Amino acid sequence: MSGVQAAPGDTTVVQSHTATQLANYGNYNSPAVFPTSNTAYRNITMTFTLGKYQCQGNPQYCGDWDYGVQVFLFTPTDTFEIGRLITPYANVSRFPWNWQHRYEFDVTDYAQYLKGNTNIRIHYSGYSGGFTANVKFTLIEGTPPRNVIKIDRLWNGSFAYGNSAAFEAKMNARTKQIPAGTQAAVLKFNVTGHGSNPADNCSEFCSKYYRVNVNNAMVAQKNIWRNNCGLNNLYPQTGTWVYDRANWCPGDAVQSNYHPLGNLTAGSNYTVDVDFQAYNVSSSQASYAVEGQVIYYGAYHYTTDASLETIISPNDHEAYFRSNPTCEEAKILVKNTGNTTINSLEVTYGLLGGTMHTYPLSVSIPAGGSEELSLPNNSEFVTMGTGKAKFTALISKVNGAADPNALNNEMQTEFTPMAVWPNNFLVTMTTNGAGSQTKWRIYDASGNAVKSRLQTSGNTTYRDTIQLPSGCYRLEVTDTGCNGLSWWAAQSQGTGSLTAKNLANNANLKLKGYFNGDFGCGFTEAFRIQTTLGTQEDKAAFDLSVFPNPAQTILNVKVESKNQIVSLELYNALGQQVSKLEEMSPNIQVPVHHLPAGVYTLKCQVANKFVQKQIVIQK
Repeated sequence: MSGVQAAPGDTTVVQSHTATQLANYGNYNSPAVFPTSNTAYRNITMTFTLGKYQCQGNPQYCGDWDYGVQVFLFTPTDTFEIGRLITPYANVSRFPWNWQHRYEFDVTDYAQYLKGNTNIRIHYSGYSGGFTANVKFTLIEGTPPRNVIKIDRLWNGSFAYGNSAAFEAKMNARTKQIPAGTQAAVLKFNVTGHGSNPADNCSEFCSKYYRVNVNNAMVAQKNIWRNNCGLNNLYPQTGTWVYDRANWCPGDAVQSNYHPLGNLTAGSNYTVDVDFQAYNVSSSQASYAVEGQVIYYGAYHYTTDASLETIISPNDHEAYFRSNPTCEEAKILVKNTGNTTINSLEVTYGLLGGTMHTYPLSVSIPAGGSEELSLPNNSEFVTMGTGKAKFTALISKVNGAADPNALNNEMQTEFTPMAVWPNNFLVTMTTNGAGSQTKWRIYDASGNAVKSRLQTSGNTTYRDTIQLPSGCYRLEVTDTGCNGLSWWAAQSQGTGSLTAKNLANNANLKLKGYFNGDFGCGFTEAFRIQTTLGTQEDKAAFDLSVFPNPAQTILNVKVESKNQIVSLELYNALGQQVSKLEEMSPNIQVPVHHLPAGVYTLKCQVANKFVQKQIVIQK
């Protein structure tokens, strides 16, 4: 691939590892040949695809454990860690042999080192086999946000933690010179804690901090901790995947920490130091795996530049499993790749080939910052078919004008539409011994909670009949214990369950993120109702007349009630209850003068029988 030339937006793909079997602890090296030209790349992504293979013989473990995986770039003069991830607990009972998962790392900053003949190393810290690795680089030609002048690698390795003086000797202060042309310097710091001491489970399961000092002045302090492992997109796993850890979660990529080093003058010397929280334990089994690099940047190429980094939803990519499918609201991630704050955006979006929406957004994204943004009112998500579709988004304006750099403004994703549910369904939840931990809510397209089960007790079954008009909804189940309704390591709590059933035929409605109750901190299920909620009766319904319809001030309801209590509930088009009356009378007047004009649903119930009618209120 030497001498490859590209035009703006052209893509070059370089593969290093292909189905490499990570059989045991060690290094797995593979050559990679990158273009040797001086072509500039606006983005370089490294995609690490983790897979599985069947271990030979009959080993006790095969892809069953959470092991560290580091990817290193070797050039004739430099070595850098460019990505880190942790394998999942991937027992074949949950992860079939053909399972794969993609991890994507932005390695644009290493563009000057990704040239010509290089070597890529995978360091696998596992002591059993079962995983495969594919490493691919995608280089997109164009102008990067700013040039990287140089990268200094300062610390690297796995250091024992338990003797602060010995640890400091490994993580000692470094003095460097700021290269000419530097406008900003950032410490990129990768750190994960491993090992377990009996008293406090350090370093894997204890939260410590580190401080970054420049010229003896602290510029940052950071806890070495991930507090959201129970919301992992890769679940359920067979081990302790829900437990929070020292800056990592099983099955997830390790996120790098970036610390600006303040105002430094090009050509001058400076001293940078990273001090870990003091910790002294005899015979410690704790350690931290560390990689520290200082990246020196030149000036931003654009005064104003917004980059559409990804479409979070709708998107079938496994990295966004918990965010999909989506209701009417799409979500994108936008990064400011210019040197001035972005205060407003205009985004055009919609189904590919369909009607596009244009939506203005007020934001405050500083240079180098990013923000997750919502794109509402995709009503076509409700009425579209069930086959896979494509969604497109385009940043059409930045700070009230066209973006000077349009090459990073547009993106498309493929996605599976949300399931179609009936108007009437039954949600049944049986709690486990920790019953108060698990709750559910149903939200409409505007984010309003229209139904919920919030008050729960242990080992109790709750049955809620739901009637909703056509539209888009999201069932959100949360568990404050972050161990779901059923988890192998919480057997003392017992086992609970949750189902949704179609009342018309008693068929189960699929809950994509449920996994038999092993859902960690919770899950969501977006669904749509396509049929109008009109008159619906059970097998023993009664006569009901409603007049006038349309109504303006009073709605008269006549019921064949036979001296029984009549319950009347009125719902607006969003499924929100706006009125409720209970009377023992066959003739009831319902005030509606205070309600906005629109289409409403009246539910009339006598004993265990009900009838629903659609009414109109006019003004």
